[in-house]
Amino acid sequence: MITLDAPTESPPPVFEEALRWFRGRVPMTDAAFAALSVEAQRRAFTLAGVAALTVVSDVWRSLDATLAAGRTLRDFKRDVAPSLLAQWGGTVASPAWRMEVIFRNATQRAYVHGRVEQLRDPAVARTRPYWFFDAIGDARTSDICKALDGTVLRASDPWWASHTPPCHHACRSTIRGLRANDPRVAAAGPAPDTEAQAGFGVLPEADDWIPREGDYPADVWAAYLSNPQAYRVPMSQARESSALRSAETRIAGRSREIGYIFSRDGRLLSEITQQGETTELFLTEEERARAAGAIFTHNHPRNSSFSAGDFYESSALDVHQMRAVVIREGRIKAHSLTRPPGGWPPVARLRDAYQEADVYALEAVREMEDRGRVFAKGEARIIASEIRARRMAELTGIEYSTEDIGEFVADPAAS
Repeated sequence: MITLDAPTESPPPVFEEALRWFRGRVPMTDAAFAALSVEAQRRAFTLAGVAALTVVSDVWRSLDATLAAGRTLRDFKRDVAPSLLAQWGGTVASPAWRMEVIFRNATQRAYVHGRVEQLRDPAVARTRPYWFFDAIGDARTSDICKALDGTVLRASDPWWASHTPPCHHACRSTIRGLRANDPRVAAAGPAPDTEAQAGFGVLPEADDWIPREGDYPADVWAAYLSNPQAYRVPMSQARESSALRSAETRIAGRSREIGYIFSRDGRLLSEITQQGETTELFLTEEERARAAGAIFTHNHPRNSSFSAGDFYESSALDVHQMRAVVIREGRIKAHSLTRPPGGWPPVARLRDAYQEADVYALEAVREMEDRGRVFAKGEARIIASEIRARRMAELTGIEYSTEDIGEFVADPAAS
C-alpha cells in the first residue's frame, strides 16, 4: 500500500516558458527511447520500466495539466497512481518515491528551463547579469546541491552548461538572476567542482531540437500528435518570440551594430557587440558554434538590407536564419534570409550571384532615376541594397522576406 499524500506544499508557479518547454517532449516507451539518437532522446518523455505507451501518455498529460494549472505532487499522484501501479505490478520497491521522482524531474526541468528563457531576455540579462544557484536547505537536500548552493557566476560562464538545475533525480534547486551590485556577487567565491548526476545539469540549448516525424516509430508519433496541446514545432517561427522581438526593437536605430543569437524556439544564446573601432561584429569560436542551426539577428545602422558578407556568413555559420534590423519610413523592419531545405549555397556560388545581383540593382536604380524618381539622402543606396539582396536570394534559392516589427521610437539614451 502506498500513501498518496505528500508534505504540504504550495502549487508550483505557472508560466508560459515552462509549459512550452514541456510540450516539446514526445511521450514514448522505454524500448522506443533506447532506439533514438541522443538528439531525439533530448526531445523525448519516457518512464523507466513502463512498456505501455498509453500509460506514458497518461502521465505526460497529467504533468502537462500540472504545468498549465499549477497543480501539486499530490494531485499528480492521484491522477497516475492506478495506471502506474498496474504497469509496475509490484516490481517497484518504493512506488510513491518513484512517482515523486517522475514529477520532480519533469516539472523542475520545465520550470528551470523556463526561468533560463526569462533570464536570457535581453532586458533582464542586462540588469541581472549574474546567476545564483539556489538550493532548498532542508533534510532532503542532496549532497550535490548542498555543494553547489550559493554559487554566483556570470550568466555567460561555461560552468552553467553542466550545473544548471535539475542536477539529479528529484532535484528541487533552481537559479535566480542577480544584479551586479547584489552583495552576494561581491562575496562569491570560486565555483565548486562537484558534478551533476549523469544526464542532468544541462542548459536549455542542449535540448534545442525540434521533433521530426521520421525520427520516431509511427505509433509514438501518432500518440504525440493525438494530444491537441502538443507543442509540435516549438517556436520554430522565431518571429513569434517575444524575446526576439524585444531584442530587435531595442537594437533598431543604434549607431553601432549589436547582434544576438537565438535558438529556434526563441531563447537567447549570445549577445555580440562591436569591439573597439571596428564596424563589424566578430564572433568567437564558441559563438560561431552556437550560431549553427540558430537565428542570428543584428541591426544595420545605415538601414541597408543584407550585404554580401551577410550572405557569406550565413553559409559559413550554417545558421537557420539571418536577420537584419533596419528603420524604414518610421517603422522597424526585419529582413530575413532562411536556409534552403538543401542547405546554404557554397560561398563561391554566393560570390558569383552577388556580382550579377549588384549589376541588376544598380541598373534598376538608374532606371528609377531616368523615370524621374528623386531620392532622399541615402535612399538610393538603401533601395539598391534591398533589390540586390532580393535578387541574390532569387538566384541562389534562399528565402528572403521582410517583417514589420512595429513603430520606431527613438531612445535618447541609446547609442
